[in-house]
Amino acid sequence: MKRRVCILRMGWQPFIDSPLWNLIDALDARDIQVTLLKSVARKDLGKGEEIHPRADCRLVPLFFKQFTKTPLLRPFFQMLTLLELWARFAWSGIQARPGVVIGIDVDMLPAAWLIARICRARLIFYSYELYTDRPGIPMKPFWNWLERRFIKRPDLVVACEPNRSLELKRRYGLRECPMTVLNVPPRAQARPRSDRIQQFLKEQGLPSGKVLYFHGWISRARCADAFVKALPSVREDAVLFFIGPCEPAFRDELQRMARELGVERRVVFHPMVSSQELMDLAASADIGLQAQLNVGLNSYYCAPIKLFQYMSVGLPVIGSNFPGMLEIIEKNEVGLCVNPESVEEIAAAMNRLVEDDAMRARMAENALRLARDRYCYEVEGKTLVDAIDDMLRK
Repeated sequence: MKRRVCILRMGWQPFIDSPLWNLIDALDARDIQVTLLKSVARKDLGKGEEIHPRADCRLVPLFFKQFTKTPLLRPFFQMLTLLELWARFAWSGIQARPGVVIGIDVDMLPAAWLIARICRARLIFYSYELYTDRPGIPMKPFWNWLERRFIKRPDLVVACEPNRSLELKRRYGLRECPMTVLNVPPRAQARPRSDRIQQFLKEQGLPSGKVLYFHGWISRARCADAFVKALPSVREDAVLFFIGPCEPAFRDELQRMARELGVERRVVFHPMVSSQELMDLAASADIGLQAQLNVGLNSYYCAPIKLFQYMSVGLPVIGSNFPGMLEIIEKNEVGLCVNPESVEEIAAAMNRLVEDDAMRARMAENALRLARDRYCYEVEGKTLVDAIDDMLRK
């Protein structure tokens, strides 16, 4: 069997997300060639496309995507874009002649299945999301139908959170529970403290006390506005530090809110950086913010990459009081869980961690130990990489 793997990923952002980067690294370590097919990202994020140095990265342009916001004709062009997406990915994937094909999320599953059929390759469905439980997803009945129709065809189904695995099994009557691979960073990513944020704040003439840190998509669903509203109740030298993409209108709203609350100089937006630089910034923070609203099962059974990234650099975490988060954060004493709809609870958790140096140090130590011994890709990803390796040997 050919020791080549083809991975299909819809690309809304220019970066290669951490679980995918880690998987490529792990496959490369076993001399398995990887072709990554990724659609071209949004242009308005202001960053060039990231390329993995050990993969054959092929960016797939989509002509009809530019018309998907056309009034009245939006559904028509969305479907044309989807058909173009599958056709272009299938054509490129067949040319890669893989032995294993991995479709990430249901939007990639039909094209991945077609490549696997034509190339007589094994098929893996890697469900990053409970796709139709995301807020604002268009054509939900269509995606539900598509997932139900295709989910029993792969040789292996993978989810990134144990409650999501159980939900997929229940929802679609799967004979076996999907394999769970948590979205954890590699052990090598644990690194010493840095002063990147402090230097940035100093250059901007801003206060540089305890840093309440958030990276990722900045949105209301991820409690960005609640963090700003909580800040006036937190010690005056504490800084709320955001890094990640944000819709311009929402960013304007957050900045206006900060001005009205008198914390404008304590709410900081850093320009986006590469995946590698991101962790150097995280390593200079004091507290990681992970709380998000319950806007559907995909959020309630959240599997946040940032939680484990925060832990890998020793940040105590403030998270939502949802099942998976309680199990990891509070059971392991690496942070505090709150009702994400309560600004008062968020502010109280911020204050406890800002003021209690001993608690923060103890939680940081627990986080680093778990990131080294349990929540690292060398442990968590091994089952998946072993399964891919076995498929390629048969």
